[in-house]
Amino acid sequence: MLRGSMVHAGVAAHYRGGDVAQAVTQVAAEYSRGLVQGKVADALTLMGQVKKLEGAALSMVQRYLPLYGTGTPLLVETTITKVEGPRLLGGTPDAIVLDAAGRKVLKELKTSDYGDLQAYNITGQADYYAYLAGDIALINIDVITPNLVTQLERPPRADRGSYLYNQLALLAVKYEQEAMFALNSPHYSWKCARCPFFEACKTYDMGGDQEDLLAQTHCLEA
Repeated sequence: MLRGSMVHAGVAAHYRGGDVAQAVTQVAAEYSRGLVQGKVADALTLMGQVKKLEGAALSMVQRYLPLYGTGTPLLVETTITKVEGPRLLGGTPDAIVLDAAGRKVLKELKTSDYGDLQAYNITGQADYYAYLAGDIALINIDVITPNLVTQLERPPRADRGSYLYNQLALLAVKYEQEAMFALNSPHYSWKCARCPFFEACKTYDMGGDQEDLLAQTHCLEA
């Protein structure tokens, strides 16, 4: 996860016109600082491991950018929201860019030790983001591994985006009174990125009672 955070920071810096290496280093430095401040056992050993991850992450970003770090950025790690009736939900895609043909492309980065595109394609996360944005022509799922950089390009699936939006809205109603969410606003606020229901996106093609699966995921993550 830490290496992935560094990779995401580097790619975001690229799209924002910033210093890629500095962005990666900053994530590593903040994590190491937390180890020291938290008086974590074996902090020095862990900081050495963080340094190695920093080098690996920078290498991954540098191999990714010439291949797929293209397009004119419109939004970079920016939360977008959609309102339907009393429902307001949000999500934070990695980036939305304008490609050479003038199409809006939603880019979703996945960092891993293996390059199985289909393992990421079965999730509905990018479709949910595209549904929130409303005018996405293409989705790029970009998988970045230590040895391979590859991309899956496809149109957004509106049925999946709508399904997840509605399911998350129902769950927001169901759980909004629970202390862990403690919503201070009258609407249903939701972020998909790193949310406790993320794994449930994978259940869409796998059958079963989706709401129960979502609820189980919530309980496990909580």
